Amino acid sequence: DGVKKHMVAVTHEGLVGCVSGVFRNSSRIRLILDYRSAVPAVVSETRSLGIVYGGEGRLLTMKYISIDSGLKPGFMVYTSGLGTVFPKGILIGEILSLREEVGALFKTAEIKPAVDFGSLENLIIVGK
Repeated sequence: DGVKKHMVAVTHEGLVGCVSGVFRNSSRIRLILDYRSAVPAVVSETRSLGIVYGGEGRLLTMKYISIDSGLKPGFMVYTSGLGTVFPKGILIGEILSLREEVGALFKTAEIKPAVDFGSLENLIIVGK
C-alpha cells in the first residue's frame, strides 16, 4: 500500500517512530523508545537543537543541547526537520528534567514522550 522504509509513524498525540522494515503484508516500526532510535529535535520555546534517543524504560533522552540554552522542565520538544527521515514539527514530548556535568559542553534532558505507548492502537504513516 505504498509504505516504504524510513517513512514516519505518528498518532494524533505525536511521534511514534519510523518504518524499519517492509514485508508483503506488514511493516515493522522502530519506536522512538528503542535504544537504536535517534531523532533530530528542537525545543519550541528556545529553538535549541539536540538529538532525542530512546533507551531504557518509557522515557527519552535529548543530548547535545547547548549549555546556555535556557531550557526548563515543561518545555516542548518537536522534530527539527534536520536529517533525511523525520519531517519538521511533529511533537516528541515534554522536558521533565535537565542534567549538566561539571565542565561539560552540552546539557542532557529527560523527555516524557507525547504518545502513550501503553495504549497505542492506530498509526498514520507519512513520508518526508
